[in-house]
Amino acid sequence: TQRRRVDSLGRPYLSMVRIIDEEGNDVPTGERGEIIVKNEGVGTGYWNKPEETAKKYRDGWYYTGDLGSFDEDGYVFFHGRKDFLIKSGMLFVSPVEVENAISRHPAVAEVAVIGIPDKKWGEAVKALITLKPGHTATEEEIREHCRDYVAGFQVPKSVDVLKEMPKDHQGKIAVKQLIKLYAERAKKK
Repeated sequence: TQRRRVDSLGRPYLSMVRIIDEEGNDVPTGERGEIIVKNEGVGTGYWNKPEETAKKYRDGWYYTGDLGSFDEDGYVFFHGRKDFLIKSGMLFVSPVEVENAISRHPAVAEVAVIGIPDKKWGEAVKALITLKPGHTATEEEIREHCRDYVAGFQVPKSVDVLKEMPKDHQGKIAVKQLIKLYAERAKKK
């Protein structure tokens, strides 16, 4: 348990934190939901954006758009962003969980996991990776590696090795750019 807590966001200290379902009810320990927070440092809205304020700020709570869960001792675990969830068939896949699994492979330098349009499943899980200098890895090797860490429906249907990841102005992987690019490619097929 202690080892796993290293992966947590910690326990709430100065904030009140709840994890809720789609109806606004607190989820049971271990189950996933949206993380909402309340504290004196949380603002009251967005400047000149009343629609966005109404979505994110309700009854003094800030709706983060982040998915999380509590463990039995009150530690919070992050499971990804609500708006980046991949819906494959009737199941939801958290890109963060798959990225964490792939990141454990010794050849992988960077990883981004996205959903791409799929005629059968709605969306299919796709992994995009860069490799560390001097290392190699095949698509099947990465997919097989994932089977040790995530459920079968979370294993990427395909893996592309890129020379470099596109980055945003902050130096983070430009996930939205990748989603748009690969959605357009899928439509052309």
